[in-house]
Amino acid sequence: MHVNPLICKSKAPFNPILGETYQVKKSNGTQLYLEQTCHHPPTSHYIIIGPNESYKIFGYAIVINKIYLK
Repeated sequence: MHVNPLICKSKAPFNPILGETYQVKKSNGTQLYLEQTCHHPPTSHYIIIGPNESYKIFGYAIVINKIYLK
């Protein structure tokens, strides 16, 4: 999923605690729901509902970091 920083820009930072949720309704009617569901590895579930419920996207994102030393 491509994240456009201009579309997803928010005034409040999203630094989630396990079980924390975030909901926003954009001016064009798009709704976004997020929940932090796991810490190891960090996992967030999301639902995006388009204006007038024209589409629904749901899924989850897992962040995996690796450090390579040479």
